[in-house]
Amino acid sequence: MSHRGNDLLVRTSAQNGVARVSRGLGAALGYDGAELATRCLLDWIHPDDRATLASLVTAGTGSTEARHASRGGEWLSIHWTVRTERGEVYVIGRPADTVRAVPSCVGFASTNETAMNRMLSGMALIVEAKNPGKRCSILLVDRERNCVTVGAGPSLPAEYNAAVEGLKIGPMVGSCGTAAYWNVPVVVEDIARDPLWSDLRYAAEIAGVAACWSHPVRATNGEVLGAMALYDAEPSAPEQYQMDGLEIAAHMVGLAVEREQLQFQLQQAAKLEALGVLAGGVAHDFNNLLGVVLGNAELAISSLPPHSSVTEMLEDIAEAADSATGLCNQMLAFAGRNAVSAEPVECNAMIRDLSKLMQVSLSKKAALRLELAGNLGVTADRSQLRQVFMNLITNAAESIGNFEGEVVVKTEALRLTAEDITNRRLPERFQPGEFVEVSVRDSGCGMDAATRARVFDPFFTTKLDGRGLGLAAVKGIADAHGWMLQVNSSPGTGSTFTLLMPRADVPYTCGDEGHRDDGAEVVARVLVVDDEPGVLSIVTKFLERAGMDVLQATNGVEAIEIFRDLHDSIDCVVLDLNMPKLDGEEVFRELKAIREDVPVLLSSGFAEQEVLDRFRGAGLFGVVQKPVRMATLLEKVKLAVRRG
Repeated sequence: MSHRGNDLLVRTSAQNGVARVSRGLGAALGYDGAELATRCLLDWIHPDDRATLASLVTAGTGSTEARHASRGGEWLSIHWTVRTERGEVYVIGRPADTVRAVPSCVGFASTNETAMNRMLSGMALIVEAKNPGKRCSILLVDRERNCVTVGAGPSLPAEYNAAVEGLKIGPMVGSCGTAAYWNVPVVVEDIARDPLWSDLRYAAEIAGVAACWSHPVRATNGEVLGAMALYDAEPSAPEQYQMDGLEIAAHMVGLAVEREQLQFQLQQAAKLEALGVLAGGVAHDFNNLLGVVLGNAELAISSLPPHSSVTEMLEDIAEAADSATGLCNQMLAFAGRNAVSAEPVECNAMIRDLSKLMQVSLSKKAALRLELAGNLGVTADRSQLRQVFMNLITNAAESIGNFEGEVVVKTEALRLTAEDITNRRLPERFQPGEFVEVSVRDSGCGMDAATRARVFDPFFTTKLDGRGLGLAAVKGIADAHGWMLQVNSSPGTGSTFTLLMPRADVPYTCGDEGHRDDGAEVVARVLVVDDEPGVLSIVTKFLERAGMDVLQATNGVEAIEIFRDLHDSIDCVVLDLNMPKLDGEEVFRELKAIREDVPVLLSSGFAEQEVLDRFRGAGLFGVVQKPVRMATLLEKVKLAVRRG
């Protein structure tokens, strides 16, 4: 048998479909492409193998071994791969003894880095030096996994490189496009006659090449990253050592490209982590400032006589502080540092409630339609899930702009098997079971590949007045909950954002079963611990106005000293989580060691989930998220005192 790449048979499954057979395999079969195309593919297959191959052709996908008739009356064992492209079923055959077990999936290679281009050009020149008179190019699969981009072609005309830039890979698209599509070597000895180059002969004329031998560039896991090719100015077939050398060079290119990808991903991860720390820190400090603004506005309102002209202005201040809190929460969600309180939530009920609110705020030209199925419960932080739905619907409506369009919110119950999870390429954390899928589809302008790639990046926006935090926050919330968020979009076809969540039982509840303050005065001594003077002052004033005796501590060490001396008379502790010297967790453990039954309310601008998990079972009474309405804080303190 001939060398790899010259042992290929490609044809369509249609009756008398066009056949392309390489010289080596044609010699083994005793037929050329024109002869093979006179009969249907299955007519050439051994009767015992015909049904199996026929079933794959009918399905349009799959692989199997089936024997092909030869002119000498023998049956040659061929490994067949079936794939469907634009409605046409293509079949590729290779001698079974030459097939290696490599995945046929296509990966992604980035060529954005100038250093990468320089490295690839250097490797192409090395290959050319080993093959005098030949020219080399490296094409890499693009971000969308369906086109190639020129990684290097230092000795080829710029016009040729421009002609193949963005070339769609396919079952019969040149040497490199075919090699990348099927993940096999491809040898074209005569470009002028080979059907693989029927649509690209103009490009070959530009480059002055007549033969092209290609080998796929693969990652270490076998996924295709692109293809590497050698060109000859005259029709020619490669020697075995040339194909072996091309394979080795392609392997080295694959390692280099994969290394660059990993370095790029690590750099991006480091940038996002640093940005997350910055966003979390800013949001935490800003929440403390908002707490002071909100608290003083509430105190001022409660101090004014009824119907005061100042009340409305103060209420506007309080409302603005609440709105700013929402922005902080988006930053915290992006940073993954917001509190996640898991509870059963029924998605359809939440979406129906939101739709009434959203319909009023959306453009009159954007119709909102719901396609909700049954009772679909998930375990989630209620406020954060509401934020996800609102941001996705708002984003969909904004993509429609001033044109008439539709936003469709659809929910569906799914039962995913292990095979389904593999086919959807879900992370390992997803196990077979029941899931809820929520999709938000719009008829807007859609997104190109570059926009889709950055749609969840923080501060990236296509809107002139956008902040670029909405979808980044949605992604942060989804990641924190362990959900899968995906987007499907193309220019002119709108966008669909899909959220996949594990399904959970939602018990029926009637009304709010939580405790509500009955208005009765509670006389108590409360220890308030916070390193922010403004927050400490406003909380103290509000609790004292409610008739409570308040003790203040500006750090953990001071709090422990006060509590050690007065622990018998203290009814509740409001404790900040983030403080210098001793943090809230350390202080909490010291307080519990002194008096185990003391009720402690943990207060923080952000409550990290991993820290909250450490309090599980430790006797923490509750959490107060900054900035908090003073009425809410008072209610929680009264409840803690009563139950303490």
